[in-house]
Amino acid sequence: MLKRIQISVFQPSKIAFFLKDKMGYVFLYMALLAFIASLPIIIKSYVLSPFTPEVEQELIGLFIQKAPDCAITNGEMTCVTTDGFTYKDMRIHFNEPYDTFETQLVFEKTGLGFYANRTQIESLTYLELGMENFDFDLTETKDIETFKTALVKLDANYRSFYATGFSLGIFISNFVLYLAIAGIMALSYGVRLQKLNYRYRFIMAAYASTVYFIIALIAELYGLGILMLVGMILPFVMMAMAFNGLIRMSKVVIRKKDDEE
Repeated sequence: MLKRIQISVFQPSKIAFFLKDKMGYVFLYMALLAFIASLPIIIKSYVLSPFTPEVEQELIGLFIQKAPDCAITNGEMTCVTTDGFTYKDMRIHFNEPYDTFETQLVFEKTGLGFYANRTQIESLTYLELGMENFDFDLTETKDIETFKTALVKLDANYRSFYATGFSLGIFISNFVLYLAIAGIMALSYGVRLQKLNYRYRFIMAAYASTVYFIIALIAELYGLGILMLVGMILPFVMMAMAFNGLIRMSKVVIRKKDDEE
């Protein structure tokens, strides 16, 4: 695969040598490139906490604004509030989880439940979170400090699930994008006078798109988003070079056959 990456980036006119690759191998190659391009974001999701100071302050402000009529005494919650609220892509609820596929943090009678797709992924007691005596309206400083401490403890349990789900989403997005770029380029070359089976056009497009994901990796590592504009153009340039290389190779083969005759 390293040889194909090298040739696809630096010698695209030779991509035609890979036209006999099996589709399973091509898809595996595409998955590898999509994973490499996703790697910086994947690493960040595991290393950096989703509960940044900004998120922490936003959550505190949200609880103060909503002022839930709930309190925890000696590790057990009593709650008048039945309606929850949403923070970004997470539903925060009280007593029982909603019948929804959303990610949910549910403050239950004796602990905090973490739900995804209606399934409880994690559960922590209020004693484990240090919230055995706590008022949800956050009107007192001690409750705000308790809430901050609980977020730190929640992060230790939540981050692995968050990072895994987020990483999988990023990888799938990049892989689907790869399929879309290669598919569009393969279709666009169907109108050329030199007809070529779609399967072979797709294989050429898959290797020609390598440069996009290499640039995407560099752009993410160095924060150079402007490079992505170049990255969207170069695959089409590489595809043109690959197609022209195939035509030249075909002419050489035909010439050799004529000489032999």
